[in-house]
Amino acid sequence: MSWVADVLSGLGVTGREHVAFPEGAAFPDGAAFRIEIPSVEGPRVLEAVLRAAESEGITVNRVSQGSGAVLLRAVELRDMAQAGLETGIEVCLFVGPRERYGVGAHARSEDGRAHGDQIRGLRQISYALEDVLRATEAGIRSFLVADLGLLRALTEAQAQGSLPAGLVWKISAAMSPSNPVIILILAIWGLQTELTSHAPGIMAPSWSWFTTSHSPGGSTGLIAGVVIATFLLGGWDSPIYLGDEQQRQRDPGRSVLISITFCTLWVVFLFVCLQGLAPASEITNNASNVLPFLAGRLGPKAFADLVALAVIASFATTIQSQIVDGSRIMFGMGRDRTVPSALGRVNHRFRTPVAGLIVMGVIPILALVLYLASSSLEKTIIYIDSTGGLLFAGYYVVISAYSIYYHRTVLFRDAREFFLGLLLPLIGAGTLVYVIVKSLPGTPVPVRIIALVLFLVGIPLAFLSKAITRAPFFATRREHYREGDERPEPAHV
Repeated sequence: MSWVADVLSGLGVTGREHVAFPEGAAFPDGAAFRIEIPSVEGPRVLEAVLRAAESEGITVNRVSQGSGAVLLRAVELRDMAQAGLETGIEVCLFVGPRERYGVGAHARSEDGRAHGDQIRGLRQISYALEDVLRATEAGIRSFLVADLGLLRALTEAQAQGSLPAGLVWKISAAMSPSNPVIILILAIWGLQTELTSHAPGIMAPSWSWFTTSHSPGGSTGLIAGVVIATFLLGGWDSPIYLGDEQQRQRDPGRSVLISITFCTLWVVFLFVCLQGLAPASEITNNASNVLPFLAGRLGPKAFADLVALAVIASFATTIQSQIVDGSRIMFGMGRDRTVPSALGRVNHRFRTPVAGLIVMGVIPILALVLYLASSSLEKTIIYIDSTGGLLFAGYYVVISAYSIYYHRTVLFRDAREFFLGLLLPLIGAGTLVYVIVKSLPGTPVPVRIIALVLFLVGIPLAFLSKAITRAPFFATRREHYREGDERPEPAHV
């Protein structure tokens, strides 16, 4: 049966037959269940249902009808729509005529009864579309659909504007989506509706999402997001530092561009998928533990615990990558003797800068001890950590400025050099300067002070290091790009 598993896996329908109901699952308004009264065939029956619900103190959320809107007069359709509007009840009508209304004998045979609610032939599907349009003109906005082809035709009619966008399609049990491939098709149609429909309650992607008016907190919230993204960029450019250690002289910048592009697309993909599991408000409320929370909606508690363990493991991996990243920077500075030269030595056995790794490993432990030891130290560490985005933004402004200075002799040689060497770095630096300036008023005063001190203290520390170490690094003359400076790799015979 392995080939069967391969076929199903190719269709994306692998998994368990039985999945536990997610703990704490609820409707968007927080209700744990809904009440629907079926077989409400007309206005008089609906009136009886409303009276009984009122006398018993029961909230009815939806009534459905099994015969078909086609059997109701226009005035009856309007009466049912008006009653639903006044009471807040969803009125869901079946679509007709269906196969059981046709002249064929199959629907009345012993084997064909289950197909009685399917649509037979092109003429009946045309009648069914007209039936829905007639009911919508009377105010009905919910329909019971039992035919897969009709459902596809209805959604296409919505896409073309022939039917209102806000209609609700309820899948009838008579459709019998009894295998995962059919369910997958329905899920794909649902995703297509989410991405293209503008019906109430559906958040279709829009370019307006990228405007300040749709950003949480307006322009301030957007700028805060840019600061965070800049801080994350400082971690994603680790391939540049590690790329410097490769033997072949290839451009390490290519690796960081690939990393950032992949991470950006992956984060956006995850963000879209996560919102399909829970409303945005619930995701926000569980932001500190969002992945285990969402895993709990997909499966049993054991699955949520497994995801929590995976989060912890990934966090540990991130810490390790940052330790490696920082140790490589300290190795380079130690090699240039701008910090103690011991940090620039490579261990003969492990072929790594062990001293730098030890220092970078000890720093987080000391910070954690101080963080837990005192509430005042806890606040101080939080303030220092909060300066990361601002400091990285300033760092990239300096990098952009020096990139322009380094390539100054070729900036106006042609349009490509002007665009890549001058215009893009200027736009990037200007954007970051604007972000820094706009974010400062909303930044806590201690964070601003710490960021300013850390940024400015680097200048006197550089002069102090120059005076104490007298490292050749400080005697390096300022350079600029010249044609022919590239040295080709030696040929291997």
